[in-house]
Amino acid sequence: GRAYAKMEQNSFDFVLCDVPCSGDGTVRKSPKILRKWSPKNAAKNKILQKELLKVGLGLLRPSSESSNNGGFLVYSTCSLNPLENEQVISEVMDELNGDEESSSRYELVDLSEESLSPPSTSDSGNCGGCNNNKNL
Repeated sequence: GRAYAKMEQNSFDFVLCDVPCSGDGTVRKSPKILRKWSPKNAAKNKILQKELLKVGLGLLRPSSESSNNGGFLVYSTCSLNPLENEQVISEVMDELNGDEESSSRYELVDLSEESLSPPSTSDSGNCGGCNNNKNL
């Protein structure tokens, strides 16, 4: 995933960021994960998860004057741990949106009421995940 940082920035409409995690969401099918699980593993994963999320967000196409919606990123783990999910997203959004030198602003998009199929190029509705929207 780190190699994607070398790709052309701000050029993708959709990015799936499926990051390494503790796997605690899969204990039902793989009980050995529970025996190996520890809070230290989740904390250790968080560093890489944040790095990969930043790389993915940097690849998103920004919004333009003709389109209020920039590219979309879906962040994915197989963990149920908020430390590896909500906290990672919240910290990265705070860091990137607080960067005064950056013209990009990111927003969370609620998927609970939306179709999971990507919008067409003429669709102005939100698809989901994180949206690179400079016009917040």
